[in-house]
Amino acid sequence: MELVALQEVYAFFPYQARNRCGKVIHASLLDYWVRNGSVAGRFLRNVPLFPSKIPPNLQRCTLSVSALELEPAVMRSKSGYYDGLEIILLNTILSHMNLSVVFLPQPPNNERWGRYLANGSWNGIIGNVAKRKSDIAIGGIVVYSTAILASADVTFSYLQQGLNWYIPCAKELPHTMTIIHVFTAAVWLRILLIYITASALMWYLYKLGSKSSELFKNMQQTFATCLLNLWAVLLGLSAYIHISNLAAIRMFYIWWIFYSLALNTVYQAFLTTYMVDPRFETLISTEEQLLQSELDLGLNPHFEASENTFPGRYLNKVSCPDTMECLRRLAEKGDIAVLAPYQLGEYMVMFKFSDSNGNPAYCRLNEQVTTLYMVMLTQKGHPLLHYFNKVIRHVLEAGLLGHWWRDLKHNATLSSKKTFLSTSSMEFKTLTKYHLQSCFYIQCLGHVLSLGVFVCEVITQFYKRA
Repeated sequence: MELVALQEVYAFFPYQARNRCGKVIHASLLDYWVRNGSVAGRFLRNVPLFPSKIPPNLQRCTLSVSALELEPAVMRSKSGYYDGLEIILLNTILSHMNLSVVFLPQPPNNERWGRYLANGSWNGIIGNVAKRKSDIAIGGIVVYSTAILASADVTFSYLQQGLNWYIPCAKELPHTMTIIHVFTAAVWLRILLIYITASALMWYLYKLGSKSSELFKNMQQTFATCLLNLWAVLLGLSAYIHISNLAAIRMFYIWWIFYSLALNTVYQAFLTTYMVDPRFETLISTEEQLLQSELDLGLNPHFEASENTFPGRYLNKVSCPDTMECLRRLAEKGDIAVLAPYQLGEYMVMFKFSDSNGNPAYCRLNEQVTTLYMVMLTQKGHPLLHYFNKVIRHVLEAGLLGHWWRDLKHNATLSSKKTFLSTSSMEFKTLTKYHLQSCFYIQCLGHVLSLGVFVCEVITQFYKRA
């Protein structure tokens, strides 16, 4: 009996012709569903109905890309996009699939990633993909709303990074009173009590051991002499002390010399450290301390749109549509805390915001607010999405993303032209007036007190003669 074709099965094969690429003009006939009389139907050719439709070589077809400049993911020069984690990943995909690329201009009016409008559409680079102006979008994209998934498809997440607070580093305390910071207040009090007690004990031993009462005719003067002599020994200076034949006085004096020597050795060893190594204010270490501070809290509206991430606890917040500019304000003025992705904050420290010694201009809280999952956006139903994911998966399994990140950090360090000082224990530092200013302050205070005592003596003698 004659076969009767009941159905025809068609499929489209994009990227088969170089001049058409992803545009499909004609559908290709795959097979016929036929029936021979009362016999059950069957496919005539019996070919696979779901063949691989995308060839491995796309013959330099053009892929339109909306890229948002965001270091270190996407970096741009005057000649175009040249570096960044996502640019390297994009170039890997293009090379693997033999695609060419054309970049769309940056979104106007500072739209950046884009906002969800009242009419249900998007602007920014998300809007370019949703309106099919570009095939994909890159530039630190995070899916923070289901409205994004309704307008575009996403690739596998290829980068997971924390969202951290970047805060001003602890400021260096002045060296004004460095010499008293060597010991705590309790230690200084004990030293003072030991000094006064030792002076009184030595004066008492002199009183007991002396055979002549003329020596103690004026007790106050003798006690003052003991104070001055023991103070001189404590400072490591020479002092004239009348040593009698009494063994107790000799043993006490030797004990005081050893005590002063030990105390001076410890003090001078720590004094040099305190003079050279600066002391700092208490650094903010938790988010609760940050909320209690008077710092402005810089939040990017793109991240702030997620209610799960920001439950309304940041009351002292300011808008930071450009996170890099807010990080610059943090580095230069130190009057703001900025919520930024980990890699952006760390990259800017290495590339721009560090001094000649490599010290960062701002610090990072260890507490992580949330985790960001970076993706690429594609048009809904884009035929190449599966192949993009395949390349991304291979890149992640090979550890290439971590290798690229280390290279970017290394290049940023070299290009910033920083000269890092050696941290070797053999490093020497010159003591300047800045380090010794506390000594000069105490010297000036001593001169003022001496002058005051001298004036008082002159006035007293003047009235006595009068």
